[in-house]
Amino acid sequence: KMNDVRTEVRALNNIGNVYLDLGKYNNALMYLRRGLFRSEMANDDEARSMILNNIGRGNIHLGMTEEAEKSFSKAFDLGKKLSRGEIIWEACFGLGQCYEWKKEYSNAVVYYKMAISVIDRIRSQIAVDTYKSSFARNKLKVYESLVQLLIRLHKSENLDYFGEIFHIIESAKARAFLESLGESKINIRERLTSELEEQEKAISSRISLA
Repeated sequence: KMNDVRTEVRALNNIGNVYLDLGKYNNALMYLRRGLFRSEMANDDEARSMILNNIGRGNIHLGMTEEAEKSFSKAFDLGKKLSRGEIIWEACFGLGQCYEWKKEYSNAVVYYKMAISVIDRIRSQIAVDTYKSSFARNKLKVYESLVQLLIRLHKSENLDYFGEIFHIIESAKARAFLESLGESKINIRERLTSELEEQEKAISSRISLA
């Protein structure tokens, strides 16, 4: 009977995920909350942590930042308890989004970097290069969020984040992100001043010759 409950929990989570992808966030949360309740009954911490991350995603889209932060924090704690990197990076990314939404930018940067660190650690443990590239490319949104936030801070806070921005981009290129970055929503040249653009060109040239 417990196996039936766990199967039900995963089905509820999957349905919630479909509604999240469709942008039907209230519908998604209805199924996810039901799944969360059932996962707690089944004492299924793995499913619970995944559902909490998904509930956080839904709440962010609905502008319910405080609720999202609570869900991601619980998922983060469970991910650490279970030593599940996939849960941890998603929770860190979600917490970064929450802090960015609240304009607590230093905290947002910390959590985005934590997410990237976990993603890179997971990637380093994948043996086949093709799988590494595929795994990393699906996580591009985390790098995008950090880069975009640092660009904003670079322009608005009179602080020099430029070197850090391009260190992240260079690292991403080294991790088979080059093609994805070119196709992504990040358009660095549109966001930077002419002086910074010249620096970007110089760095990009150096990278291409490496």
